[in-house]
Amino acid sequence: VDEDNLFAYARFGNRMRVTATAEFAGFSKTHKPQDFTHMLRATRELFPQGADFGQPDYWAGLRPMTPDGLPIFGRGKRFANAVMNLGHGHMGWTMSAGSARIVADMVKRTEPAFNPEVMLVKAV
Repeated sequence: VDEDNLFAYARFGNRMRVTATAEFAGFSKTHKPQDFTHMLRATRELFPQGADFGQPDYWAGLRPMTPDGLPIFGRGKRFANAVMNLGHGHMGWTMSAGSARIVADMVKRTEPAFNPEVMLVKAV
């Protein structure tokens, strides 16, 4: 994690994955190469031999999030065996262990380790 630039880096063989920004863009995954100029420059400076910087592969994904930042858990109306775990936004990895615990308890239909009531959807 690069706190100065707010980037996170991960190596995958001879490739380097860099993640950085989030923006309110609805359901659009469009992007332009210049959106990544600062990321590419900073990554190249920090890891000059870290990857083949001549052929970057740019992409943008969706990170659904709720207005208050809390994830949503619940069961669907139509398919009661479907458990929802969504809306984490940029905090997905940070909340993953706690969210997994809530989902596991829901699947097993056991008393949760803590009260997730504020994050439960009654039925969707």
